[in-house]
Amino acid sequence: MIPPPRAGLRSLFALCFCLSLLPPANGQEVIVGAGMMRPPSTARTVIYVQDSLTKEPLVGATVRIVSGKDTLAYATVKNMVFTVTSARCECFRRFRHPVELTVSFMGYKPFSKRYEAKDFVGNIDVNLAEDERQIAAVEVRGDRIAMIIRGDTTVYDAAAFKTLPGDRLGELLKQLPGIEVRDGSIFANGAEIKRVYVDGQTFFGDDTKAALRDLTTEDIKDVKVYDEDNPVAKRIGDTRAPKDKVMDVTTKSKPKIIKNIMLAASGGVSTQTDYNGKHTARHDERAVVSLNTPRNSMSLMAYNGSNAARRLGIDVLSIYTPPTPFRYTEINGSYSHRKGDSLKYGINVSIYLDRSETEQQSMTDYFPTEVYEIRRVESQSKALTKNNTYDLGGMFTHARGRHILQTRIKGSYGTQMGRTTNGSTDRTDGNTVSQLRRTRSDGDSRKLEASVSYSQGFNNDAFITASASADYSNNDRDGWEIDTLGTTSFRTNLRNHGDGSVWNVQGQFGFSKDISKVSTIRLNYEFDYRNERSKQRSVDFLNDPLGALDLLNTYDYTVNASHNTLTFNYTFRPNRKVRLDAGIGGNATVANRDERLPHDVYTPRTFWSVIPRLDFSYNFTPQKSLSLRAQSRVDDISLEQLRGVIDTRNPLLLRVGNPDLKQPLKTDFSLVYNQQIAERSFNWAARFDGSHTLHYIADKTTYFTEETPLPEYDYTAQRGATLSTFDNAGGYLNLNASLSMSKQFKAVRTTIRSKLEYGYSQVPFFLNGVARTTDQHYMGLMLHLIGGFSSHVTPEIRCTARIGEFASGPYGKSRYLDAQINGSLRSRFAEKYEAKAIVFYSLYRNDVSKQAARDAVYCNVEIGRKFGAKNRLGMLTGVVDIFNQGENRRTQVVNDYISTSQTSLLGRYWFLEVSYTF
Repeated sequence: MIPPPRAGLRSLFALCFCLSLLPPANGQEVIVGAGMMRPPSTARTVIYVQDSLTKEPLVGATVRIVSGKDTLAYATVKNMVFTVTSARCECFRRFRHPVELTVSFMGYKPFSKRYEAKDFVGNIDVNLAEDERQIAAVEVRGDRIAMIIRGDTTVYDAAAFKTLPGDRLGELLKQLPGIEVRDGSIFANGAEIKRVYVDGQTFFGDDTKAALRDLTTEDIKDVKVYDEDNPVAKRIGDTRAPKDKVMDVTTKSKPKIIKNIMLAASGGVSTQTDYNGKHTARHDERAVVSLNTPRNSMSLMAYNGSNAARRLGIDVLSIYTPPTPFRYTEINGSYSHRKGDSLKYGINVSIYLDRSETEQQSMTDYFPTEVYEIRRVESQSKALTKNNTYDLGGMFTHARGRHILQTRIKGSYGTQMGRTTNGSTDRTDGNTVSQLRRTRSDGDSRKLEASVSYSQGFNNDAFITASASADYSNNDRDGWEIDTLGTTSFRTNLRNHGDGSVWNVQGQFGFSKDISKVSTIRLNYEFDYRNERSKQRSVDFLNDPLGALDLLNTYDYTVNASHNTLTFNYTFRPNRKVRLDAGIGGNATVANRDERLPHDVYTPRTFWSVIPRLDFSYNFTPQKSLSLRAQSRVDDISLEQLRGVIDTRNPLLLRVGNPDLKQPLKTDFSLVYNQQIAERSFNWAARFDGSHTLHYIADKTTYFTEETPLPEYDYTAQRGATLSTFDNAGGYLNLNASLSMSKQFKAVRTTIRSKLEYGYSQVPFFLNGVARTTDQHYMGLMLHLIGGFSSHVTPEIRCTARIGEFASGPYGKSRYLDAQINGSLRSRFAEKYEAKAIVFYSLYRNDVSKQAARDAVYCNVEIGRKFGAKNRLGMLTGVVDIFNQGENRRTQVVNDYISTSQTSLLGRYWFLEVSYTF
């Protein structure tokens, strides 16, 4: 009998064997998850090592096995089976004594566990957690590395970006290359972040806005962005479904509860008379209460006041616009509970009340045509509106095994009130037509929405999804309309009473099957039914004190439409790099219009469309990707577009639909290339996208220079009136190409984003029955700088400029320049003092109309102080609109005219604010 080799030789042999399998330095790593299907092995024990949060394989981790007098040392190596990569080592020994397993890796806390000999067999998963002390110990003095790539995960070091004390997550994300925050949503390389985790836990569920609001930057260690399985697909076992982009914020304190409780109130007064001639008092009250745990989230937010600038926050540069006067009350409350992905439920309630007063002037300059040489329309309007909306909703999700059920329900009630006075003057070739119009409207609306969806996975790699939803809305409206034409004898004095209702039912059923290890087919059917009822009774009191029914403005009609869409899709994914998803479908739309007043008309219509789609993506590396997408869809035709009865409520702007319209088919397409260069803290993307609409529904306008009978509508158009209807045109085309980048300059810790784009559009329209097109070319440049060099001062500058040209048929060209500059400076100094300033400048020039010229400058400043040991109490004072620019001018070029509008703004005022943060 040959004696066994000594333990030292066995250990050396095993170590050499593992090291010989180490991959090359530039080998690609792919994230794997615990519990995945393991490849067959002849080894007695296989140890897999990965990051506990990102599930990134940790190649090169040190593995020590001690049993009795034997000590074995290994290093994990990369192993790939099909498209799945792992970091593992194999042990062929059989042990008689208990085993002590120790795993270590630079920057992670060591793992140690004792096993009985009989249990140390098969596959063993080891998840290592990062160790802040180790990372701090190995940091190189000098500039912090802003971002690194770990497999498919991008990691941003928060310490490499400076923010001010008290800043929230959103201020940090604005500095991260490749990350954008738009309208409360987070985007990474153009893809929306679906969920934000905190230390790998679901503190906020799917509410990314709560993460932006409640996480403070002082406690953030790093931010990770990676792809993970969609929760529904993961539950039913659909491993080939597209993944979600998610974010994980690693904190220093590892909190068990995340809270944000803040109270603030401000008051002020206009320093001079507003647009209404008064020194108006301004006030604003805010309360935010938010508590989040891994299983529960609760929030209550309340706003009240008459100060739009303070509610939005004058330091929010990306969304700052000069505010118009309005009063508001808003309350939002929500609660949600989560138990992993097996049980979720929640409830939310909201109340929104607003009252706004606006004063507006507009001027429209038309390009000369064969109908008129010089035409200008001027108007002035004053409006008072009130809207009250009350919402109550809830959701419930239950999952068990490979089944998942989701339900949602929402109810809302609202009231509306409007009072408008509008005066307009139309000057054409020396002739003048004037109009004064007053309207009053009151109404209320009710809406109920409900939806349910069900998904299930089967053992033979087949999956089904089904969903159904329905909503019903009802509205009542009453009002008066008084029109006068100062240059003619036309008068109206109408009292209107109307109501309407809408039923909408949708359903979807999908079946998918994996036909091979790399291919999936899917059959999908969608159904949609919409029924709209609209009634209005109009009584004219102009010539009859008792009122006479006005048949031109009295109607009762119903439009119902059903869509049936059947699509077949094929998905091919041979590896983690390539994904191809192609499909073809057919759509049948049946639309019926049943009109009872003023005439009895029934018009059924059937539309057929072919709907193709293509989605291709190729990941060269985790940092380089290319995607190509094309998707077609049908556009609905609205009630007013189909209704063939003339609308004369405004005698100078007549409207009528077209029952013979064809259904538009719109195709969107895009080609995008993204690349991240982590060692340079650099991200860039090249993008080409556009859309084309077949059977585009274009405006068809006819201008009357003299009184003209319209026998087909039993109506006579007044001099100066415009008849607007609809017709199908050849097609609408829109193209856009852009090159964008974002980079942090380490020397000054400042992030710069820039974008250069070119756009072209061709919009068809009709003028006096002749088909025309408006062509637009433009070049645009955007530059956004966010300073992060200091924890005391944060500058931010955003510049946008666009130069373009409109060409409207044979009527000449219009060139324009549109530019804006936003600048802000936020500062915290002497520990307890803070100051903010914002400047907004806009410029517009057009070579056709001098009236379109616009120059506006706005400037807001505020300064305050914090009190207490933890700076919880704050006092702030400031001035809004120092230069007192009392109006906002906007210019738009459309087809054959340039429209310039001026809206009265809030006006200069001083305020004082007191706040307390718990």
